[in-house]
Amino acid sequence: MPGSDDAVEFYLETVKEGIAPMSTEEEAMKYPEPLVEANLEMVVDVAKRHPCDVHVLDLILEGNNALMEATKPFPMTEGVSFAAHASASVEKAIAEAARNGGASER
Repeated sequence: MPGSDDAVEFYLETVKEGIAPMSTEEEAMKYPEPLVEANLEMVVDVAKRHPCDVHVLDLILEGNNALMEATKPFPMTEGVSFAAHASASVEKAIAEAARNGGASER
């Protein structure tokens, strides 16, 4: 899609500046921010690997939602990588969004 690369680059620059978009302050308080922020680029990488008719930013949104949801059951113990824990959820959410045209059921 035209402009997709520019939009993704803008998003990544925003993430690197530490101003990753969250819907509300209340939502931002629910999730452990360092875990989420450290894995936002992983979400972009996964979204870029799914070529489809859905805009890549929509796939990133679905992946970010899955990333935030993955923080809820994550056991904060040593030896367990959050990236490994979250990547399966992110991959599944993005693949499903790509198949369903970006519309997720909540």
